[in-house]
Amino acid sequence: MRQSDASTDRRKPTSKRPKGGAPVGVLSDLDPVPASAVMYLRLWCEGHRDQLRADLTPALGPEVATRIGQEFDHLCSLCIHHGRRRMCRHHLQCKCLGADESCFANLVDLAAAGEDADAMLIASLMLRAEQVPLSTALAQSVGAALSRAKHEEDFGDDHLTAHSGQIYPTPQFTQ
Repeated sequence: MRQSDASTDRRKPTSKRPKGGAPVGVLSDLDPVPASAVMYLRLWCEGHRDQLRADLTPALGPEVATRIGQEFDHLCSLCIHHGRRRMCRHHLQCKCLGADESCFANLVDLAAAGEDADAMLIASLMLRAEQVPLSTALAQSVGAALSRAKHEEDFGDDHLTAHSGQIYPTPQFTQ
């Protein structure tokens, strides 16, 4: 017997939403350090790469802020250039937390808390294996700095708007 073409094609319907862009929560549910990590990631992707350094300078001093800014830049670059797939993010003003953004937030938060094994597990979901130890070390340094300076920078939801429905794959930069 021959089945119809429709019944033999059991492939799952493909989604137009990029992997990693699906909303999994809202930023306001995050603690200050992971929420800050997501916001600085969004700013970094929008071209505001010195914003973290500028915001950390009053709390940590220019030398430490510059070093943390460089480490954050390196962490973001690793996620862009050495990711298992293209990383997605939501618009800078969006209230939603995307799946990739959630992984990034958890990586920074866990690493800052000294949960190295869990941070490395999260990093292994995002990055190629050879980049996991470095990304975890960078995330620990950035997260610790954000934790020390969290009283200086508050990402309340007053600056956020409703989800626009637009998901932004992070740009692929050439080296």
